[in-house]
Amino acid sequence: MDPQSRLLYATPQGDRRFVDGQAVETLTLAAAAAAARPGDTVQLLPGGYFPPTIIDAENPARSEPISVELRGVAGREDAPVTIRGLGPTTALFGEGKAEIADTRLPTADQFAFFKLFDCQWIVFEDFDVAGCWPTFCYMENSSYVTMRGVRAFDGRYVVFARGEGCHHILLEDNRWRQDPTGALWRDISWEAVKREDLTGYFYYNGGFFGSVNISGSLIFRNNTLCTAFNGLRLKADAARGDRLNYNVEITGNRFHRLRDNPVEPERTATNWYVTQNRIVNAHAWFSLDGVAGGFWYFCGNTGYFNDKPGQPEGDNTGGAVFKFDDGGRMPDRCVLSAFNTFFLRANVIKEGRSRHFHHADNVVLFCTPADLRRYDPEPPCPFPATCPDRCAPSPQTADPETFGCAAPDQPGPSLVAAPHFLDDPVADAISFDGDLTNRPWPAAFAPAGFEAQGRVDPELHFKNPFAGDLRLAGPGLPAVPVVLRAGLDWAGDYDWMSPVRAVAGAAQPGGAPTPCPPFVFCPPPNPAPGYDEAPRPVALSRDAGRLVVHFSRPLLPGRAEAIVSDRRGETLTVAGPTEGTRLFLDLPGPWLRRVAGVAVPADLAGTDGRPVTLFACDRRVKISCKIHFTTGQEGLSVESTEPRKR
Repeated sequence: MDPQSRLLYATPQGDRRFVDGQAVETLTLAAAAAAARPGDTVQLLPGGYFPPTIIDAENPARSEPISVELRGVAGREDAPVTIRGLGPTTALFGEGKAEIADTRLPTADQFAFFKLFDCQWIVFEDFDVAGCWPTFCYMENSSYVTMRGVRAFDGRYVVFARGEGCHHILLEDNRWRQDPTGALWRDISWEAVKREDLTGYFYYNGGFFGSVNISGSLIFRNNTLCTAFNGLRLKADAARGDRLNYNVEITGNRFHRLRDNPVEPERTATNWYVTQNRIVNAHAWFSLDGVAGGFWYFCGNTGYFNDKPGQPEGDNTGGAVFKFDDGGRMPDRCVLSAFNTFFLRANVIKEGRSRHFHHADNVVLFCTPADLRRYDPEPPCPFPATCPDRCAPSPQTADPETFGCAAPDQPGPSLVAAPHFLDDPVADAISFDGDLTNRPWPAAFAPAGFEAQGRVDPELHFKNPFAGDLRLAGPGLPAVPVVLRAGLDWAGDYDWMSPVRAVAGAAQPGGAPTPCPPFVFCPPPNPAPGYDEAPRPVALSRDAGRLVVHFSRPLLPGRAEAIVSDRRGETLTVAGPTEGTRLFLDLPGPWLRRVAGVAVPADLAGTDGRPVTLFACDRRVKISCKIHFTTGQEGLSVESTEPRKR
């Protein structure tokens, strides 16, 4: 801890407490937040925290909760301002009132437990949240804001950001159940949530994260969202597509019973990576209708169903994986869906059109009557270790006879059911190849030359799909090569290629990682002032016997030392060259598969001279001051003094 930093204790009433046997004076949360300086930690002590309230002395019934505001609080990367709880023993409660406001999306005039204005390097972590309508945390012109380890219930949004001054927002390891009763999934109609009047449930039409016109750089990873309407909704002005909704990473998350869309950009989105997520029972998974931009990568995701939302005669109960529109804005750059594994009762693409869409090396099996023999009408919680609470007991699951499970030789769902999606695949730059499925290809595939190396196997099944076991009960399919050309198909500075031994689907031989391109920052052509990124380590991979550390921005050319470690704590000092966004490290053969972590030099820098940052980095990568980076072709002579365990 920085010697100048302070630990400020907070309690609901600012009372005297005992901490580790010592009496301490505390502040209220609002007072502690106002007093915090860079490097300080506001430590919440056990209790229920309610927002301060303005009371009208002449009419006490007209009390009004007020927000805890942070204005101009500027931490630093090495000295953030942290507001930390103690898990469920520290709970923050809003006014608990869901209502439809005059504005469709949260504004600074509406309630939020925390409001951030002109802030940076703020961390919220490890507490519970409930009853915060319309949102728990609202921000404007704020960047490098982190929320982790928060468990939230209800609310329209948990975090909402507004304006292009908002960027670099990290949301990780959070859990949210928007509707603890389960009614949003089973009993409330989709139309009633979309309806913008006082007779419906429009106040549910939100998501864990929402935004309007932010620059971008949202990192949303390892979160669990249950019984909610949407996951993420990022709206932007289409006329400013050259600077808004850039560089979004949605990875390693779990979505369960989302009545509408887990992922929903609106109007424009550029350089989005949606990778290695798990989706169980959702409506339209990736909502891309009327969205311009491109460089969208949907890779390594898995999804299945064991229920159907709504009432038997309800609306919008079908769904799709990709949601497009027949007209309006479309992407003008690559859209890749590759190495995903899905078990479906609905179409992959139900309606609409798109451009630059490439579908390769996916395993997509559709439900058949044979699958229903293993159907469990009381399915277990798919994420028991990470749900916000015990899985809410759902009302009776839908009648499996309504799932639409059809034999492969009977009419049923398809990869593409949209009547106009394949009108002109050459002009629209659309391709399908290397996919494995159990239903016939759409009729338009053969004339277009699609799926030359794909395979239809009507007898193919997953081992236990309704329970989420998506291992194939039959032969797989070698993948067709996927190549992303530098600058054309992605923002990287080299041609990315899928591994030679890859197979179709998310699961790879020997437990190898799913082939997904590593994130690379894509600078907008007309960025908002201050919107850029220092190089951050985003992934590790192996290449031709070398360990590769991938960075989001190009590095200075040179040679860097690194300290690799394994799970037993043993370390090894190695070195290697930087090449654009990659650092190549030569390791002895046995070490290549043992690597659990890497430390890179603190003086490693990008081509613009900015040092490497660990904000939202691959958590296996650290920084060490005991090793060094040398530009050019000079040799390294610094020896690591890190302790080694044997």
